Amino acid sequence: MKYNVDYSAKYLEFILWIFLLVGISSVFISYSFELNSELILSSFWCFIIATFLTSHLSGCGFFSASVVCILAFFFYSMAVPIHHYFYNDYNENGVTFVTTMCVVGLLGQIFGYYAIGKPRFKLIHNGNREAFFGFSILLLGIIILIAAIAGTVGFSAYFNAGYAGRALLKREAGPLELGLYYSIIGYLFMVHSWLYQPSRKRLIVGFFLLSFLLCFVAYVSFLGIRRPSFFMVISFLFIYFLKVKGKVPMLVILTSLFCAFLFGIFASFRQVLSDHGASSALSYVLENFNLAWLDLSASELGAPFRSMLDVNPWFSNSFLWGSSYLDALVNLLPSSLGKFSESLSVKYTHEFFSPEYIAIGGNMGFFPVAEGYLNFGAVGVFLEFFFVGMLIKYLENQAIEKSNVVQVIVYAIMVPWFFFFLRSDLASFSKSFFYSVMPVFFAYGLYCFVKKSRSQHNLIGV
Repeated sequence: MKYNVDYSAKYLEFILWIFLLVGISSVFISYSFELNSELILSSFWCFIIATFLTSHLSGCGFFSASVVCILAFFFYSMAVPIHHYFYNDYNENGVTFVTTMCVVGLLGQIFGYYAIGKPRFKLIHNGNREAFFGFSILLLGIIILIAAIAGTVGFSAYFNAGYAGRALLKREAGPLELGLYYSIIGYLFMVHSWLYQPSRKRLIVGFFLLSFLLCFVAYVSFLGIRRPSFFMVISFLFIYFLKVKGKVPMLVILTSLFCAFLFGIFASFRQVLSDHGASSALSYVLENFNLAWLDLSASELGAPFRSMLDVNPWFSNSFLWGSSYLDALVNLLPSSLGKFSESLSVKYTHEFFSPEYIAIGGNMGFFPVAEGYLNFGAVGVFLEFFFVGMLIKYLENQAIEKSNVVQVIVYAIMVPWFFFFLRSDLASFSKSFFYSVMPVFFAYGLYCFVKKSRSQHNLIGV
C-alpha cells in the first residue's frame, strides 16, 4: 500500500511538472510572438500549477510558508496583468515584459525549493519554556515605544497629528515605532510557549494573548499603519498552522481570509480612521465602499509591478553587476554615521514622486524582480529568487524537523516579511529587518548564554 501511495505521489508530481513546463514554454512563445493576452493567461496558469507543486513538496500542505510565499509572489506579479487583461490601460509591451520576468523569478523560486527538498523527519520538541523571555521583551518593546515618543515629539503632538502628520513627525524624529516590532517578537515567543508547551494556566495565558492581539491591532490601526498588525497576525497564524501540521479548521480558514480582506482594503479608509476615529471610518466604509476597492492592482498589490514599469528606461543602462546587493551590507550601518548610498527604492521614489508626497513619508518601495534585472538581466531575476527559494525552504524544513522556539518563530515571521520583501529592494529590506527583528534574537542568544552559565555555575557549586 505504501508503495502505491509513493508511486501515486511521484506520478502526480511528474504531471504537475509537465503542466508547469508547458505553461512556461507558452509564456516564452507568447512573448516572442507578442501574444499579450495569451502570455497573461499562461503566466496565471504557471503560478497556479506552481502553487500545487509547492504544496506537494511542503510538510504542511497548502498552509505552509513555502506555498503562501508562492501565492504572495502571484498576487504581486499578476494583479496588474489581470487588470490589464480586462481593461487594457497599461503599456502593452511593459506589462508583457515585466510579467515574463515574474515567471522567470517564479521558476527560480521553485528550483530553489527543489534544491533543498522535502523535510525528512520531525524531532520531538524538548525546548525550555520561553514565556518569561517573551513577556519581558513584550514589555520592553512597549517601554521603548513610550520612551521614543515621549523623548522626541511628545504624546500630544504624536496622537493629535493625524496619519499624514505622524508621517512627517517620524520623518524628522526617526523610527519611533521600533518598539512595536520588538513587542511582536516577544509576543510570538509567548505564543510558541503556549502552543508547544501548554501549562496549567493555558486558559489564562490564551486569554491574555488574544486580548493583547486585539488591543495591538486596534492601536496600530488607529495610527493608520498596517505593517505591524500584518506582521503579528500572520506570524501568529503560521505558528498555529505549523503546530497543527496544516490541518486547519474551517473557522480558522474563514477568519484568516477575512483578515486578509481587511488588510487588503485598509488603505482605502485608514486616513479617516486615524484622523477621525472608528465610528467615522465605519460610516465612511458603509457609504463609500464599492467593488473598485477590491481591485488592489491600483494600490497595495500593484505598486511593485508598476515600479518596474516606471523604471523601464533604467534597463537600457549598463547592469549594476551586484552593486545594489553590496549596498545592502553597507546600509546596515546606522544612518547617523552618514548616508553611504541611496537604495533603489529611495532613487525610485525621488525620481517618480513629488517632493510633497515624499515629505509626508510616501515611499512606494520597489520590486526585487526589477532589482534582479537591473543587476544581471533575466539571469539575475532567476538567481535572486532561486536563493530566496532555497532560504525559504531551508527555514521551513528546519521548523518542521526540529520545532524549537527559534526555528518556529523564524519560520512564522518569514511569511509576512516575504510580503515586505516583494515591496522593496534588498538594501531597504535588509536594514528594516536588521533593526526591527534581529535585536530580539541577539537578546535571546544572550539570555540563553546567561542561563546556561548560571546552570553550569550551580552544578559546579553542587
